[in-house]
Amino acid sequence: MTNLKLTSLHQNREKNILFRVDMYAFQEDGIHVIYCPALDLSAYENTEDAAKKAFEGILDENINYWMNKGTLYDDLEEHGWQVKGKSRRQIKAPSRAYMMEKNEALRDITQNKKYIEYSMDVCFPETA
Repeated sequence: MTNLKLTSLHQNREKNILFRVDMYAFQEDGIHVIYCPALDLSAYENTEDAAKKAFEGILDENINYWMNKGTLYDDLEEHGWQVKGKSRRQIKAPSRAYMMEKNEALRDITQNKKYIEYSMDVCFPETA
């Protein structure tokens, strides 16, 4: 596997907040998997590039859903994100230590699979 660099530029007319999240790429039974433990989202395809594209689509669909339902910040908090402030959101992604403690899928990947860890920039709308 090559070191993938993903950038989700999910932007709308509102202000956006840029975050960097840890990503994990690995193969399972010949299928390429991309996993983001901080959002608990994954995608899989036959090639790295296809898995990358599938993940970006899934991420954008989820952000749109969270925005439309008004649950973006609630969902982030459920996944260990720290969300503070009302008018100007202050958001912090969960630490790797927190994710290792709370996320069974991440523990399985890091303990039982050959993986590549990298970062991805993600834009969240400030006023979701």
